[in-house]
Amino acid sequence: MAGVASDLPAKLMKAGLAISGIYDLAPLLQAPFVNVDLQLDARRARALSPIHMPPATDAPLITAVGALESSEFKRQNALIGRAWKNVVMRDLPMTGTHHLSVVDELANPGSPLFDAALDLVRGSTQH
Repeated sequence: MAGVASDLPAKLMKAGLAISGIYDLAPLLQAPFVNVDLQLDARRARALSPIHMPPATDAPLITAVGALESSEFKRQNALIGRAWKNVVMRDLPMTGTHHLSVVDELANPGSPLFDAALDLVRGSTQH
């Protein structure tokens, strides 16, 4: 990993869980209430968007998005799945959740998100 201290282990990142993320920053250019703080332009939005970067590691990644989320969050989730297809092991469409409630499922034993996080901790990413 570029920019990581030399005294850290080579395989520092073992796995990842990406929940309802924003992986393409270009749409934020159309959201002045957000971009007033971010101050993005097209070049910077592209440079900072994970979909335009290779994954930093080969660690397995599980993505999740709430089924009740906006079409934009669902689109963003699909984008990272395609862009990082070599590391995305599984995608979890979270039934009955939206952007503000999906992460609560991490504390719900037996939910798909809870189970996925446990799988990652245990080193088991296949389903």
